[in-house]
Amino acid sequence: MSALTLWKNSPFAKQLELSLSEWVNPHSASYLPPEERVAVFDLDGTLWCEKPEFAEFAFWRSELQQALTQSHHNHHAAILNVLQDIEEDLYVLAAKFAHLYRNVHQGTSSEQYQQRVRNWLSSILHPRFHQPYEKLTYTPMKQVIELLQQHGFRCLIDSGSTDDFVRAFGEELLGIKPEDVLGSQLNLHDVSQSMVLNIGHQKVKQLQQLTTIKPILAVGNTFSDVELIKWAKQREGSLTAFVSHDDDAREYRYHFGPILDIELKTALRNTHQISIKQHWEQVFSFQEILVGKQIETFAV
Repeated sequence: MSALTLWKNSPFAKQLELSLSEWVNPHSASYLPPEERVAVFDLDGTLWCEKPEFAEFAFWRSELQQALTQSHHNHHAAILNVLQDIEEDLYVLAAKFAHLYRNVHQGTSSEQYQQRVRNWLSSILHPRFHQPYEKLTYTPMKQVIELLQQHGFRCLIDSGSTDDFVRAFGEELLGIKPEDVLGSQLNLHDVSQSMVLNIGHQKVKQLQQLTTIKPILAVGNTFSDVELIKWAKQREGSLTAFVSHDDDAREYRYHFGPILDIELKTALRNTHQISIKQHWEQVFSFQEILVGKQIETFAV
């Protein structure tokens, strides 16, 4: 019986179980010694929901809105400006939010930041699903991580969210240790330092600094993960995939984008596409497991 009970008719899941049986078999030509068993995952849109905006954006927005209620702050005008900003470039907007957050919460330590994140995750409800943000991890992907870890794999997160943000919950919600989290670099103490975004080649660079072992498995969901996936594919026998958001009933529907579409038809043509609608029996733990039942639109 398959260990991936929340997956259905998924070429990725089938290949994973087939490959895994070879990777851990000492008599197989594809056997991997324990120190070479490395898997890497993007976070937002790969392991948990990233809509209607990245969770760390929502956290910053919530914290800044809270600051508006406190009369002792002298950043009210700046907060109002950034909250009303319609900047379309997400990375420019992230830099603005991060810079202002540091100004408003000067002197915040990593530990304090992480505790604020944990408090927010458990108390603030997602605007569509009306569940705490900590409930928005994808249960099928958690099954993949758990299965790999049961077979001695080191599972890493390589995210565009900041490392302090992800380390606040990575182990509790996803089973990923703090030392196995890579993310954007945000110096909480020095507002003069710009945030270093962990996207594109930066994801590969940080991973290379952490381990000399190329991952045998890598999963992402956007163009910012392409370099990471391409790097993983250089390893013979590797398994790679992109999560496709095509289920507006249980989650959201949005497109890969034209550039990633081209990559998936050319350099990444052998990369699996994981369809949320077609391949997952459940998306979130608070939803019913379908097991062949018809999908009904989630109440909003």
